[in-house]
Amino acid sequence: MSKYELNSAEERYQPDSGDTVLANKLGIIDEYEMEALESGLLLMLYEQLFIEGPLPTTLAFNSIREWHRQWLGNVYTSGQGDYVTLT
Repeated sequence: MSKYELNSAEERYQPDSGDTVLANKLGIIDEYEMEALESGLLLMLYEQLFIEGPLPTTLAFNSIREWHRQWLGNVYTSGQGDYVTLT
């Protein structure tokens, strides 16, 4: 059973990942390596957001989308608002 239920034909798994890692720019096939990378990048984003100055007083979708791009934009190909159902 795959880790993700993909809703788009454009979304693919990384070859040789056993359907556990989404296609990525870095060729990572190990789910634990990907989890470690994503966690490390998220920590870096948190540090950047809190060091740069005050966070927005109103949380807007565009802010979240930009943070997401900063977090994973170098790992995954960006699309137009993809939806993934975790199973």
